[in-house]
Amino acid sequence: MLHQIGISEGETILDRYTICEPVGHGGVGIVVRALDRQQGDREVALKFLYPSLVGEEQMFIRFKNEVALAKDITHKNIVGVYSFCKAREELFFISMEFVRGRTLYDDMYVERKRFSLREIILILDQIAQGLVCAHNHGIIHRDLKPENILIDAEGTLKVTDFGFATALDLKQRLTQAGTRVGTPLYMAPEQFTVEPLDARVDIYALGILGYELALGEHPYEAQGYGGINAIRRILEKPLPKLATEESGFPMWFEKILRKCSAKEREERFNTMAEFLTDLRNYIHRLHHVELDPVVEVFHEARTTRRIQSRPKTWLIKFLEAIERKIP
Repeated sequence: MLHQIGISEGETILDRYTICEPVGHGGVGIVVRALDRQQGDREVALKFLYPSLVGEEQMFIRFKNEVALAKDITHKNIVGVYSFCKAREELFFISMEFVRGRTLYDDMYVERKRFSLREIILILDQIAQGLVCAHNHGIIHRDLKPENILIDAEGTLKVTDFGFATALDLKQRLTQAGTRVGTPLYMAPEQFTVEPLDARVDIYALGILGYELALGEHPYEAQGYGGINAIRRILEKPLPKLATEESGFPMWFEKILRKCSAKEREERFNTMAEFLTDLRNYIHRLHHVELDPVVEVFHEARTTRRIQSRPKTWLIKFLEAIERKIP
């Protein structure tokens, strides 16, 4: 695999990164584990762009974009991105946090795991925590899907691959209209048009992911609609019913997911933090558990105002609550 990018195991590039072994590959490049000699042999992941794609302007811009947008985001639920480097002519890579584990896709479609309500809530909450941080930095992901969620050895979920991400204008919270990017089955209806986008596209994708975790397959494919027919159904048809006697999922949970994935973005949660707050309010009302408020940063012109959470984190109490209370 490494021969495709002209490097070998044991090689040190830029007098800094010692190549260990490849850990993954995809349509745009190869990811290898390496040791960063300048950081005490810290394990890092190096994502190399295939040399054959360097000349494709949009692909190269997307590759650099991941670093430009994500390097300043620090959160336990987001894979850290460190730097963009040129190893030699036509060989570029991104240095990033190395996550020893698997993807959410592996759990869903390789292991074919079925998820309980408490597991789905924890998954959605961790992803949303990371995206609240990204949105607070003025960044929307635009390509949220199971393949872009890593799970480390401790079970912590981390959002990765900000190559399709875009910056929000902190005043208007909008992207420029134009390019359609993302994975169609997780794209909000407005991503198929020329409408300007905002953070609600990530909220939509999170709702679809919640449905997928609950159903065991994508909600539109679950109804027998694949390919282009699934995309047409995304634009035209309602989501399937989730809270059934057979599934055992409660109606309040379906309502939250439906609000996330409403076709009209005005009907969705306004922010990811609002979704988290609503989710925890349901837990509190139904199971009498006191949870800490969500931390959110509001950008207002040149000032920044922060809502602080109480010292004890909500997660400790939340974990205790779902183990005791949620069936």
